[in-house]
Amino acid sequence: MKTINYNILTFAVIGVFAMFPLLFSLPFRIHLDLPWEGTYRLYLGQVPYKDFGMPLGYGFFLIPLFCFYVFGTSLKSLLLAQVIVTVLSATVLNSILKLLKVPAHKAFIATTVFCISYTFIYFWPWYNNTAFMYEMLGIWAVLKAFEAKVVARKYVFYLLSSLFVFLTFFTKQDYGGLAFIFCGVLVAYHAIVEKKYTDLAFYLGTVALVSFMFIYPLTKFEFGYWFNYGQAPHESRLSIFKLLDEIFLNSSWEKFYLLVLGVYAYKKIFVDKFDVNKVEVLTFLITAGVVLQALITKSTSGNALGNTTYYHAFGVSFILLLISEKYVSEKLSNVLLILVLCFVWFSGDYWKYINRMFPVQDNKSNIAKKEDTVKQVTANWVVSDLKTFSNVKLPEATILGIKSSKKVLDSLKIDKPHILNMTEMTMLAKEWNYEPIKGIPLWYHVGIGMFQKQIDEINVRISNNEYDMVLFETVPQLDQFFPDDVLAQLKLKYKERLVYLAPRKDGDAFIHVFIKK
Repeated sequence: MKTINYNILTFAVIGVFAMFPLLFSLPFRIHLDLPWEGTYRLYLGQVPYKDFGMPLGYGFFLIPLFCFYVFGTSLKSLLLAQVIVTVLSATVLNSILKLLKVPAHKAFIATTVFCISYTFIYFWPWYNNTAFMYEMLGIWAVLKAFEAKVVARKYVFYLLSSLFVFLTFFTKQDYGGLAFIFCGVLVAYHAIVEKKYTDLAFYLGTVALVSFMFIYPLTKFEFGYWFNYGQAPHESRLSIFKLLDEIFLNSSWEKFYLLVLGVYAYKKIFVDKFDVNKVEVLTFLITAGVVLQALITKSTSGNALGNTTYYHAFGVSFILLLISEKYVSEKLSNVLLILVLCFVWFSGDYWKYINRMFPVQDNKSNIAKKEDTVKQVTANWVVSDLKTFSNVKLPEATILGIKSSKKVLDSLKIDKPHILNMTEMTMLAKEWNYEPIKGIPLWYHVGIGMFQKQIDEINVRISNNEYDMVLFETVPQLDQFFPDDVLAQLKLKYKERLVYLAPRKDGDAFIHVFIKK
């Protein structure tokens, strides 16, 4: 097949994987409250760190905000935002591989691996995935700057890289810090090889300038605090012992790719006596950087399991470059065989969906049952007639609870009610047409978005009866998912009117509805 055909195939595969979530009615999933409410507050014109606090930067919300303006404020817009992120991520990856002179058929294989091993797990937007997209855009812009023949064009790409590196940081701090170092190493190598040291100075200067322009206006608010700086129970995630645990106890595939890179480096240094060109070194540095980043962010990110698999695409691409064209030719039959093997390799990511269509009844008659300490409810998940939750499945009990809560709200006969919604159903702000309250955190998880200072502030407002209605979610099996102190204050000062099932798959969480006594 001609190169152009592999390019077309690449974009077809990217499109199929990106559009796949739009083909089904998806169940409501945990943590949708964060991307939806953050985007909705920006949509209403609220200012981050001034009107609401959050433990991350607003880079995460930019693409969802675009979709809110274009497609409306329902949950479907978040799905469309993730389609954009998936398409951008995979397309930029493919472009990076082309800039590194990877043949089109090998770039096609690597991009497909990227889709089946990484992007396929993301149906809804999440900040890890968005941060990595920005980082790849930064790497792409750096490589474009390297090949630019016109000086002005080169500096434009360096400026773009600086912007994307900043957005990486302003989405997730550890990814952003590593992206800054990562791109800085690439620029430094280029500057040394080409003897263009002003390139490195320009890159460092533009990163500093862009960061200053965006961050300085926020310093008059509690910007540092909301980036989890200096407050108890803050603890640094930069732990060498946690990193060593991750390296030696887990991370088998990352260590495998590092072994391949190590053997390659040994051969080039001691056998070939540094007989290597610039593109080969850049390819090595980028592959090593991505694999090392996956290792590091498993330690620095909470609950990072399963969302760092982007490194497979770079590792596979590097290995394919080492294998002779005799074994990985551009013949379609050869490429398809490799892809079949890759699908078998990553079968766990999609087989669980296929398996649901053919459930197997396990024989558990000989297994002793454990006493459950948490009450669980079996729920029937259906698509509701709630506009904001369009084409998203919720438990029938949750839908009934939402409608009953609305009746309670209507009975209060308040034109502009002050509603504190400490649940994962933040979309009720649009559904019920009320404005999220300013001056409170975006995320109510204790130790992540809420600390004692915010708990005390909310409890004072509850004591002063500032809220007309409060929705509070309890997840008994999780310690302090939402703050217990606030629930205790609510039970003391407010009247509980309803309790209904929260939309969690385990059926072990509940939403409590409080109004003034």
